[in-house]
Amino acid sequence: MFDLQNVVISIPLPATREAPNVLQIDGEWRYNSRSSTLEWSILLIENTNRSGSMEFVLPPADPSAFFPINISFNAAKTFSDAKVRLV
Repeated sequence: MFDLQNVVISIPLPATREAPNVLQIDGEWRYNSRSSTLEWSILLIENTNRSGSMEFVLPPADPSAFFPINISFNAAKTFSDAKVRLV
């Protein structure tokens, strides 16, 4: 199975003075006030832990303000088992 480590999902937020009210989360979160971004961190996504959720509340905003979402992670191998060969 394919494991992802140190997953960070960065969600842009409308400019506000306060951090979002996070009601429920699988993992950890951090509000970056400089970039107005909510960063959701999950240490490991694997076969036994393949889903998660986060619920947060903000004042009403245009839905387009929450995009684009950026996702970063580390993996021990490629998803498609691609290999690099010397030519």
